[in-house]
Amino acid sequence: MLKPLATGAPSDAIPRLGDLPDIYNEAATRDSPVDQDMVARASDAAKALERRLTEIAATASKMLDAMKFDFLLDSRAPTAVDRLPRD
Repeated sequence: MLKPLATGAPSDAIPRLGDLPDIYNEAATRDSPVDQDMVARASDAAKALERRLTEIAATASKMLDAMKFDFLLDSRAPTAVDRLPRD
């Protein structure tokens, strides 16, 4: 909603999440009809969302590392076929 106000870009342009705080801050500094408090809250919300998503990604990575699925990628590890009885 605020990207066209801040940058003059077409309204169908979708900004990246990391760019939103700068876009909102730029819109807040311009003489625009938008509520300055609303723009500041939107900037803070975008920063908080980005921080939360970063924390989720870090937690997911730690969980994956803790599960130790390396054996699935080890070509030397025995497979179920290797454990079948041989005639």
